[in-house]
Amino acid sequence: MATKSILTFNAKNGMVIAKDVVTSSGNLLLPAGTVVDSTIKNTLFAHTILNFEIEINDEDMVLPPIQLKENIEPIRELNVLNRIEAAHYNELYNEAIDFFKTDINSIVFQTSQIDLNILLDVPYQIIQNNKPTMNVLEMLMNADTKADAVYAHSFNVALIAGVIGEWLEMSESEISVLMIAGLLHDIGKLLLPQDVFNKAGKLTDTEYKIIKTHPMLGYNIIKDIDIDPRIKECALYHHERCDGSGYPENKKGDELSDFVKIIAIADVYDAMINKRSYRRARSPFEAVSMFETEGFHKFDTKILLTFLNRILSAYINTY
Repeated sequence: MATKSILTFNAKNGMVIAKDVVTSSGNLLLPAGTVVDSTIKNTLFAHTILNFEIEINDEDMVLPPIQLKENIEPIRELNVLNRIEAAHYNELYNEAIDFFKTDINSIVFQTSQIDLNILLDVPYQIIQNNKPTMNVLEMLMNADTKADAVYAHSFNVALIAGVIGEWLEMSESEISVLMIAGLLHDIGKLLLPQDVFNKAGKLTDTEYKIIKTHPMLGYNIIKDIDIDPRIKECALYHHERCDGSGYPENKKGDELSDFVKIIAIADVYDAMINKRSYRRARSPFEAVSMFETEGFHKFDTKILLTFLNRILSAYINTY
């Protein structure tokens, strides 16, 4: 019987494991011959097993021939279309960030009451008007803005979180809450000393401690506002990690809500693919590589696998 390796995320009920699956410490987890079902998949996820061998029929090993010439033209045509869409998106994106900057400053400095549904209106429209949702992530890669990094980053995290929510098949109301959480997750950074926050070189220990106060600062800004408590949790806990290595309270695993876990992934992904004063922007593939190398203990495995699998699938047949 022939075998092949598959991503755990793509495992289907009824598949037969062809080779013993062992844990990172070398202990037998699942023996060869085990039939995959939902319980088996949960076991694999729980032990962060990313791929394994399955039995397949010999005919499944035969791949169709690649017709290179036929594939090139559609790819080129798609990229021309994306450039046109990106130009339109960039204009909308910059207008939206200008409005968002005004609204979020009103919340921080309490100059007026803000309707969060209005705050959400533009990013939600961008998600709804760009199906498939991968278009949103492509557009973020081409976004060009001179807005302060805090405002652009918060807007981006809202969009990325909304995309993840769509991929996880969340309800419309849950996605709305998730995107507002993205918009407000870094609000505390607006109260940090700008010379520290915008420092180009390496932070001192004292400066890093100042930066790490922003989750609590953000929580204190919105804690008394009548909004979904999950939004407040995301402001306070978006730097927590599933292995307990985050801050400010070293929470881990089930102590963190799915909303916090999604915002954490969106926050890190956007930070990596955008330029910072101290480093260049990274490509989506470098970001994926980082998540694969060190992310499966720090971030929720199921959510992260969904995110990475959908990103990598979307980039097939594109330049």
